This record gives sequence, structure tokens and C-alpha cells, in this order.
Amino acid sequence: MSIATSILAACLGVRAATITIRDSMDDFMADIARQSRWASFAAVAAGLSVILQSVDRLSQ
Repeated sequence: MSIATSILAACLGVRAATITIRDSMDDFMADIARQSRWASFAAVAAGLSVILQSVDRLSQ
């Protein structure tokens, strides 16, 4: 389970990094908001992965 959430976090992080930022100020702000949304999903998935890894280690 922790491996799957690690892969999910990596995919979400790549998705956040590949969002194109446009030049217009209105578009720029919307693009930054979209990028931060994907990055926050990646951070939550990474945190969940760490928790699952620690539970796995403690149960051994």
C-alpha cells in the first residue's frame, strides 16, 4: 500500500510540475492556483505514504 501511495505522490508531483504557466496575469494566477492544487494533492499522498511505511516497519 505504501508503494502505491508513493507512486501516486510521484505522479501527482509530475502533474503539478508539467502545468503550463501562461503569460497573461489573469491566466497566470489561475495556472498557479491549479499547480498548487496538484502539488498539495502530491504532498498529502507523500505524507500518507510515510505513515503507511512507518506502520509497516513498526508491525515487523
